[in-house]
Amino acid sequence: MNSLRFVLCTISTALLAVTAHADQLLSGTVTAKAGGALDGVTVSIKREGSPITTSVYTDAQGNYYFPALPEGKYNVWANALGFEHARATVTLDAKRKQNLTLAPITDREARYRQLPGELMVAGLPEATPEDAFMKKIFTNNCTACHTPSYVLQFKFDEAGWNKIIDLMKVVPNNGVHPGATAKPSPILERIQPRLAAYLARARGPGETSMKEVTRPRPTGESARAVWTLYDLELNPNNGIGSVVRMNPNDGTNWSLGTTSKIGQVPHDGGLGLDGNIYFTANNPNR
Repeated sequence: MNSLRFVLCTISTALLAVTAHADQLLSGTVTAKAGGALDGVTVSIKREGSPITTSVYTDAQGNYYFPALPEGKYNVWANALGFEHARATVTLDAKRKQNLTLAPITDREARYRQLPGELMVAGLPEATPEDAFMKKIFTNNCTACHTPSYVLQFKFDEAGWNKIIDLMKVVPNNGVHPGATAKPSPILERIQPRLAAYLARARGPGETSMKEVTRPRPTGESARAVWTLYDLELNPNNGIGSVVRMNPNDGTNWSLGTTSKIGQVPHDGGLGLDGNIYFTANNPNR
């Protein structure tokens, strides 16, 4: 009995040693450049050569903790609305700490470009009946296939918005490659001049009529979530090439705005009520 107990104890100790050697813990603190801890900040990590990104949030004291990770060289970065992106490289061969500092974004346009779709829409003007109607037209007709920030992250004058509407009013009914005989959306065809003027006031070269809208960062139980992102492989048989060549903005740096390149790779994604991520693709990379 003593011999069996010794064997089991030896095996357990060996397994613990292997586990401790294979998986390491990373933690740290995220602070503002002006000083003070930042809670609810998204901190992400990805091992070099791996398709998996793991993200956590900082707690009320600005501290973050990742679950056990395999040994290796990792990129770790932090994002928060209103702040520049911060990034570091760390080699996990033991328990490590990596602190990150976020600098505030001082340029107003850069803050707009960073906003996710729902905050972009929330900031669109709606004080007058005309503006409220145009906002509804935009939401109903320009957000079915992509997030609103895909459209609103850039600024155009009235002529520029008219050119975009010229294309998009024939896309929903005719696919992504409409021909010369494509039939336009009756709603957008009728409302186009008013919609272009509205968008030029909100997202044009002049003074914007948009409001800056923010949202609270996760706190409490919400900040204890751990979520995982998986890179999608491109189909080499379709001759599309690499993701870097297609779009160097991979979405990890929020301050660059919504990742986009029309007609290339997955168009948009969303979280289903069953917990799965669903995405649309407007190219043959099935």
